[in-house]
Amino acid sequence: MSKRSLIGYAVAGAVGVFIGMMIAPEKGSKNFKKVKRLVNDWASRALDEIEARKEEVEAAAQDARDQAFELKGRAEAKAEDLVDDVRRTYEEARSRES
Repeated sequence: MSKRSLIGYAVAGAVGVFIGMMIAPEKGSKNFKKVKRLVNDWASRALDEIEARKEEVEAAAQDARDQAFELKGRAEAKAEDLVDDVRRTYEEARSRES
């Protein structure tokens, strides 16, 4: 299910709850307080979820940086080995010609 669908369902649910509370037999001020508390609770949970996901993304990004740094080090070492091999082969070829 896409994020847009989930957001749509959440908004539709919130609107449904709001309408239901507005036509409930209680006073409007009580209903408004209930709606306000409901929205605040929902927003608080949403912010907690966002913060948790933010930490996960930051951890994944750090892992990616660490892996990139390690791969860079390995690539540099292999390049140095290759350069050394080419130099050695070149010097061997030159010494044979002499």
